[in-house]
Amino acid sequence: MTARRRKTRGGDDTVDSDADPNTGLTGTITVNSGETDLTNDAGFYEPASLGDFVWSDTDADGIQDAGEPGIGGVTVNLLDGGGAFLASTTTAPDGSYSFTNLAPGDYIVEFIGPAGFAPSPQDQGGDDTIDSDANPGTGQTGIITLSSGENDPTNDAGYYESRLHRRLCLARHRRRRHPGRGRARHPRRYRQPIRGQQPGRRSPTGADSHRRDRRQRRIRLPGRPGQLRSRVCNAWL
Repeated sequence: MTARRRKTRGGDDTVDSDADPNTGLTGTITVNSGETDLTNDAGFYEPASLGDFVWSDTDADGIQDAGEPGIGGVTVNLLDGGGAFLASTTTAPDGSYSFTNLAPGDYIVEFIGPAGFAPSPQDQGGDDTIDSDANPGTGQTGIITLSSGENDPTNDAGYYESRLHRRLCLARHRRRRHPGRGRARHPRRYRQPIRGQQPGRRSPTGADSHRRDRRQRRIRLPGRPGQLRSRVCNAWL
């Protein structure tokens, strides 16, 4: 299938397409006696297309792994190279989408993230066919240049459940802060036994216990969760 070029593009009538894209007709051509008019041209191109996939990035690594499902019903917008809106579609139940019958040129794909999900990191790994191409801040890809007849099925976007990533991010920080340990505890208060009391034994009950509890020193472990999250996970939260 071919399509006609737009009529009278540029300022040189000798090298443009004069045919109307809808009717295939030029305008009226007036030829005088002895005149030769060699400027009536028509250009055609093969329509281009692009796609392809929005998926649930269950491990939030920005790479499509085996078994990670697509997300249906996600809004995907097609913009021109300058960011102007051209068209919109939604992903199929399997997460796929496509824009077809496109003229060669520059395009941008914009993904509207589903509720309850956060965008995966962009351009992870070395394979552009299985990474996430959407900018986490804007939801947009870079500029995609299509030539005549080209199909570009590499424009994907990954999303993960927000709570999951918070847990992964904090777990990653704990492993870095406490290497070799199992499950690192949150900073919290621990009691130091008073003199004469065996570690692990409870204080006596009653008023005497209350007085002893007041005399016990409390020790706060170093670090504050809010500061740790902002330093380690500021790219995600």
